[in-house]
Amino acid sequence: MKRYFTLICILISLSIQAQHPSCDGDRYKTFVFDDVTLTSDIKFGENRTFSDSLQELTLDVYEPAGDTETNRPTILLAFGGSFIGGAKEELAGLCEAYARMGYVAVSMDYRIYDGPLFPIPEAIVLQRVVIEAISDMKAAIRFLKEDADVNNNYGIDADYIMVGGISAGAIVAAHTAVMDETDPIPDFLQTIIDETGGLEGNSSNNFEYNSEVIGLINYSGALNNASLISADDPPLFSVHDDGDAVVPYDMGFATIFTFPIAPLEGSSLMHHYADSLGINNELITIENSNGHVS
Repeated sequence: MKRYFTLICILISLSIQAQHPSCDGDRYKTFVFDDVTLTSDIKFGENRTFSDSLQELTLDVYEPAGDTETNRPTILLAFGGSFIGGAKEELAGLCEAYARMGYVAVSMDYRIYDGPLFPIPEAIVLQRVVIEAISDMKAAIRFLKEDADVNNNYGIDADYIMVGGISAGAIVAAHTAVMDETDPIPDFLQTIIDETGGLEGNSSNNFEYNSEVIGLINYSGALNNASLISADDPPLFSVHDDGDAVVPYDMGFATIFTFPIAPLEGSSLMHHYADSLGINNELITIENSNGHVS
């Protein structure tokens, strides 16, 4: 696993090293900081959950301790949990690793399904929850850009924000990074999007800042349809088990408690579609593995 993580970090860092002025040959490629500074539970928005409870949305910011750079690439990450569980604190280890490499790493809250689990929620219900989570991630991006513009509390380069996640969080990040008004969005999804504030969502009101990102980091995630990827979408990096039974590597169904919930197109199809459009992308396949985020 350590070998995989080292390779992943190197691959993610290649475009950063080639472009960002703060790179020095080691930064973003190796662990160059010993300690990390954590600022927890920073509010970036709020919204109603499926059960109509008001949820305050917060994020945790991990910075390399003692860093003098004040204009840093940032990775915004979302946790996994099949949209029925999980918490931002679960990504502490990954965020600390990225921060030790010189990034600002951010782990965020997003709304998950808070209704009854039996019977298993229908696909349309969970698809609405996904759309709401995308709204939350876009609000988090806008918050980071606004802070960089107004206060720069966290030393973020607003032009170098990447989104990513694990499992359900990667599904949220993938749609956040690539879905826009030019995409072939099915009518039933468009209806949900319209009801929840449009493509930018309604989890905050600072719409003077956009939610565009410079890259996508996808750990075992998927898209509703790989054709949502367009030629002008950001670079994509993925890792996925080829026999994943929770989120499909190719085309299949996402599952909860082994029950099929909704059709998705996973990292393999996303990789091939990006290739066909000439988008810079990389896929690490964990071969002959039935694991999920193994």
